[in-house]
Amino acid sequence: MNSLKNRQHGFREGKSVDTTINELLSKIQTARRDGKHVLVLSIDIKGAFENLQHRAILK
Repeated sequence: MNSLKNRQHGFREGKSVDTTINELLSKIQTARRDGKHVLVLSIDIKGAFENLQHRAILK
């Protein structure tokens, strides 16, 4: 069973921070070319992984 979504880049072979940034930049360029507004919000939550309820996520 593969519970990782295709759009997820973390913990996936062949995907990385670089592929995430490249995909984001591509989406921004497409939106701007189409005359759309773009907003990017980046949040780094300290201890987020350590405080997850792993059993609930795996269900």
